[in-house]
Amino acid sequence: MTFLKSAGMCLASEIFKDLGNSATAATRRWVATSSTIDLDTHKTPALKKLLDLGIALKLLESRHPDPQATLTLRVTVPALQVQGSWTRLQHNWNGRLYVSGGRKSEQGPYYRDIWTLDLAKLDAWRKLPDYPVPLTTTGNFLGFNMVLYKDTALLFTGRPTIDVFDLKSETWRSFLTIYSPTPADKAAGVVSGWPWPGAVSFDSAMQVIGDKMYVFGGGHGSTWRRLSGTVRVTQNGDYSCPGPRKTAASWVSGSGETTRFYLLFGVFDRDEAWRHNEIHGADIVFGCSDFWSWSMACAFNEKLQKAIVFGGYCPNLSTCLRRADGREEEFPYSYVADTFVYDTLRSATATADFLEPTRSAPRWKQVLTPGFPTYRCQAHMQCDPATGRTYMFGGWTNTLYIPTQSKLMARTFGDLWELRVNVEGGHFEEVDVEEEARVARAGPWQRCFSCGAAGPWKKCGGSCKGRVFFCGIDCLRDGWKLHKTTHDCRKA
Repeated sequence: MTFLKSAGMCLASEIFKDLGNSATAATRRWVATSSTIDLDTHKTPALKKLLDLGIALKLLESRHPDPQATLTLRVTVPALQVQGSWTRLQHNWNGRLYVSGGRKSEQGPYYRDIWTLDLAKLDAWRKLPDYPVPLTTTGNFLGFNMVLYKDTALLFTGRPTIDVFDLKSETWRSFLTIYSPTPADKAAGVVSGWPWPGAVSFDSAMQVIGDKMYVFGGGHGSTWRRLSGTVRVTQNGDYSCPGPRKTAASWVSGSGETTRFYLLFGVFDRDEAWRHNEIHGADIVFGCSDFWSWSMACAFNEKLQKAIVFGGYCPNLSTCLRRADGREEEFPYSYVADTFVYDTLRSATATADFLEPTRSAPRWKQVLTPGFPTYRCQAHMQCDPATGRTYMFGGWTNTLYIPTQSKLMARTFGDLWELRVNVEGGHFEEVDVEEEARVARAGPWQRCFSCGAAGPWKKCGGSCKGRVFFCGIDCLRDGWKLHKTTHDCRKA
C-alpha cells in the first residue's frame, strides 16, 4: 500500500511538472518522500528506487514559478490552463481601492490609517479618517478583514462591537451586537458568554452573504449564532466541518438558494499550541490542503464568475537555493507566486455518472503569465464588480527567501497589480504578448529585453528612463536596434 500511494504521488508530480505547475509537482514528490522516512519496514528496494532523493531535491531547488521557465510555458491542456498577464500599475468599491491598517516591518511602525485610490485615474492615494478605536481596545490593526455591505465596510475584531466605515460620507461609526450561548455552544467550548476568547479575532475568513456576515462558521444579524465547529481544539478530528486554522482563503459565489461560502487551505499554528502546552502541538506549522464548499490572495470575480488566487506561503515545503557565490541554503518553507482560477460556472449535477464524477464539476486552472509579482503572502486581492478587473495590493515576504539589501527579517510591499486573463471579459485583449515577454518583471528580477533571461540586470540608460533591462554588453548590442525602434529610445 505504501508503494502504491508513493507511486501515485510521484506520477502526479510528473504530470504537474509537465504542466508547468512546479509548486504542486514539488509538493507531491516531497510528501511521497518525507511521509516514508520513519517507515523502515516498508522501504523495499522498489520503493527506495522510486523515491529518488535526487529528484526531490531538484524540484526543491526551484522557486514557484521558476522565473527562467515562465516564458516557455504554453497552454497545452486548456481544461487545466489559461493564458494571463500581470501588470504593475503606477500611480474595491465603485472603482476605488481601500487599504487600512498593517505594518511596515516586524519592528513597526504599525498603522491605524485608511487610504483610497481611484482605480480609473490611478493618480494619487488619498488619506481618510484614521480608525478611531484605541490600540488598548483592539491591539494592533493586523490580520483584520473588512467586508463590504451595501455602502459600508464592516470591521470585526473579535469584540461584540462592529466598527463601520461609511464609504459615502467617509466616516466611522459602531454598533453593538449580542450573543446568547446555547447548551450546544457551551459544549463546543464557549465560555464567559462570548465565542471569541479574549474578544480578539484575526486572520479569520469573513464574508457577507445577503444581510448576514459569516466569520468562518458564525453568522450575524444583530445577534450571533454558532453554526458549526468548536471554540477550542478537540482531541479528535471532526470531518463534518473544517478543522482549526488561520489565514484561510474564502469567497462567496452564486445567489439565492445556490449561494455558497467557499473555504480553502489555511494553516494550523501547531508551534503556538506547542509553546502553550496545548494538544496537537508541534515545532512546525501544518499547512491545510482541504477545500470546503494559507495566506494567499484571493477574490471572487462576479463578472467572470471565477475565484482567483495568487501566491501564498507553505510552511512545510522545503526550498533549497544555490546562491551566486556557490553557497547552498535550505529553508523549511516556500513562498509562491502562482496564479489559479476556479471556474464555478461548471457545476456538477445530481444525476452525474458515478464512474465520471468530475466531468462537469468545477475545475481549477493555472494562469500562465510571462511575468508575475514577487513571491509573497497575505496580499489583498479585489475585483471591481462593474468592470470585472482584478487588482492585488501589498503583502510581505521573508527577506532571506528573495534577494534584498534589507537587514530586516521581512519585507512588506506597497505595489498595485492588475491581472488580465484570456477569457471573455478578462481584458486580455489589452495585453501586448510579444512586448510583455521582453519586459515583464519575473518576481524580484528583471527580464533581459534581448535574451529573456531573468536576473538582477541593469536598466537602459537612454531616454526611455529604464523601461527595459539588459543582462550584459552583448545583449545590449543585439537588442538596442529593436528597443530603439519599439520604444523610441535615444542615447541620453
